[in-house]
Amino acid sequence: MFAHKKGETEQFNWIFVLVAGAIFFSFFVFFTFRFAHAQEQKHNLALAKILYDGALGVAGTKNNLDTTLQFPQPVELIFTCLGTRAAFSINHEDPAEELEPSLLVFMPGHFSGTKIQTWTSSWNQPFFINNIVYFSSLEKEYYLIYDQAHASFVDELSFPSQLRVHKQARSIFIPNSSQLTVAFFTNEPPTSQELQSLPSATILFVQPEQQTFSYYSSAGKLSNTIYYYDSSFLTGALVSDVSSFSCSLQRAQQRFEKISSLYAVKAGLLDQHRMKTDCSYSTIQQTLQHAPQLLPIQKEALTTSLLAQNAQLIGNGCRGVF
Repeated sequence: MFAHKKGETEQFNWIFVLVAGAIFFSFFVFFTFRFAHAQEQKHNLALAKILYDGALGVAGTKNNLDTTLQFPQPVELIFTCLGTRAAFSINHEDPAEELEPSLLVFMPGHFSGTKIQTWTSSWNQPFFINNIVYFSSLEKEYYLIYDQAHASFVDELSFPSQLRVHKQARSIFIPNSSQLTVAFFTNEPPTSQELQSLPSATILFVQPEQQTFSYYSSAGKLSNTIYYYDSSFLTGALVSDVSSFSCSLQRAQQRFEKISSLYAVKAGLLDQHRMKTDCSYSTIQQTLQHAPQLLPIQKEALTTSLLAQNAQLIGNGCRGVF
């Protein structure tokens, strides 16, 4: 009987040891995971600080930003955009950091690397609307292919000197690469032979006379014809992909509508409180109210008209709207 009890005691001790060991191991795995996750969050926070301090945090005040962001190790940037809401995610960190509505960003939906070029340009139409921020991997190459009719247009396009941008005639060979964007500034779209020779590239067909472009793949046309406002948006199309550009363009249109509406309200208030009879703001107010409905190709005429109307008001001794 005592031997039987002794066996039960030893069996109970083994069960206790196994259960206690399993609990201890579970706690060890849990805390190890939590520690690793905390370290990863700390690391991602440091990367986000580089991104914010070097670009996103100063983009609203600097219209001539041109800098290379250097990260201590490869960083994966994911740009998600839906409707008019956009967000950044670093190394799949969840939740993603949502961008301010006033921050216009052009970049592909996903890329990684240790060096990222970022720069800004000012968008005016004719009043200041926003700074535009661009991101590009320094591993990316850009080929701008032109024919005789578009050689001068392509020649005038400018990019940061750190980017690998090649401007060349259509007949010259283009090496295929997954880190490649090819834009055709030609009267005719890329041929099926040209498309099939670039199976991994992002391809655009640009028509500067209409201020339009389309995205292509090796299989053919990827997007409908897209209007762009000016060269700053064309640059945005080159560094983006079809989905990220379409969303960023929507955000830009919303921003343009908001700023135009604010100036229209200002014109109305100035008209209500005018001190001189020849200080009528009704024409410029109507132009500003109508501005958001215009196509991008009509914006150049809009800019000319608004500048003339504003100059006339100032010339009459009235306060300018902008």
